[in-house]
Amino acid sequence: MPLTLKETCLVSAENNRDKLGFLNDHAVIKARTELLDPADRNLLRAVLIYNQPAKVVAEINRIRPSAVRYRVRKLIARISSPQFVCAARSMGLFNAEQAHVARCHILQGKSLQATVATTGLPYHTIRRLLTEIAGIIEGVRNLKENYPSLKPYLCPPGKEKCTA
Repeated sequence: MPLTLKETCLVSAENNRDKLGFLNDHAVIKARTELLDPADRNLLRAVLIYNQPAKVVAEINRIRPSAVRYRVRKLIARISSPQFVCAARSMGLFNAEQAHVARCHILQGKSLQATVATTGLPYHTIRRLLTEIAGIIEGVRNLKENYPSLKPYLCPPGKEKCTA
């Protein structure tokens, strides 16, 4: 019998992170899941916040428990990735097209073809916008590393550390 997701993601008490390196803070999880599709958002909240076993969620959705566990692991990896976090933090720096493409492709995890279908933009425009988005994200990362005095402007107010 496979272990449930809760049993496989053991929490280490010293740094408040699980085995995958994901923060065990419900406020952070809620904030990051707000950027996902409703189905993905509800799945992550059910398993991570409301502690529903994958078996129960699978029975409700009429799918295999292993499929639920696999999907949750993939979603955790996505919302824990530096690209997701930096894109979410940089949404205010993007123009309307860049924000729409970043939301579809990076934050919601849609493929390029699905992003083309959702946005209505040509494939080459999507690729160009993703290159621009990557440049903006890299610029923000370099700015934060090279100029620590600007950290109050890059972090949300009232936060000493940027962990979201």
